[in-house]
Amino acid sequence: MAEHLKIMTLNLHTYQELNSESFSSLDDFFKAYVEVNEKIADIIKEKELDIIFLQEAAQHKDMPVVVKNGDINIKKYNVILELQKLLKEKYKLDYNFIWDWSHYGWDVWEEGIGILTRFDIKKMQSCYVSGKEDKKDIFSRKVVKGVLSLPEKDLDVYSAHLNWWEKGFKEDIDNLFKWIEESDTGSNFVLAGDFNNAAGETGYNYFMGKTINGEKVIDVDFKANSDNFTRATIRGDVFNSTQRIDYIITGDKKDTKVIKSECIFASDEDRVSDHMGIVAQIEI
Repeated sequence: MAEHLKIMTLNLHTYQELNSESFSSLDDFFKAYVEVNEKIADIIKEKELDIIFLQEAAQHKDMPVVVKNGDINIKKYNVILELQKLLKEKYKLDYNFIWDWSHYGWDVWEEGIGILTRFDIKKMQSCYVSGKEDKKDIFSRKVVKGVLSLPEKDLDVYSAHLNWWEKGFKEDIDNLFKWIEESDTGSNFVLAGDFNNAAGETGYNYFMGKTINGEKVIDVDFKANSDNFTRATIRGDVFNSTQRIDYIITGDKKDTKVIKSECIFASDEDRVSDHMGIVAQIEI
């Protein structure tokens, strides 16, 4: 029986929406940042999201450890921990999470990837998919994986923040797809995140041309909206122009159905990151 899922992917911009240096203390900075995080928690509540894939989900290296997630140290003001708390305190909603970090951003941020979900997490893993595995090198890229217990089946979910094509994307995606192929859940999977490769360009064409256990993959947002192939999901910065680089990917199975997809946090008033988010509904 198909599962109806409401999902979101969003790159959180490593706590860069406010300037931490303009605050007298880090505690004051994080308290001010609650306003940004509340916008995200409000959307999770409003859209009744089941699974949220997050990238550039950071914690500060100088904060104390407050909890363990598996064998990973979660520090005070870890952004996923903050979102989990907001959802519980404001809306009485219980979400589980997976989180790990790949490398330092701006020397002080432990820049991570994660997943929030209302489902039970049967298993969590993380591993580097990049050739580099140096936390001081921004081209070192991890992916986190969860095996979720849905009412009718188990589902593998992967949150990814991958390299640009010229910085190793091919190796990243080859290793990631191989990992998905080795799953024991029958290739029921959703992969989402910031791929750093624009729709229609070399990297996009490469991964969309690949298969997983002989099955093609679906670009969920484009499948739902065939007129938005190049609609931007990042506002543009010194690394990227305004492009569509954030994706939700799943297997092109006969019982997979894409119902709808939309871009959120797109206006200046709604902004929570230099990225917009993608919210989709699928049956899998």
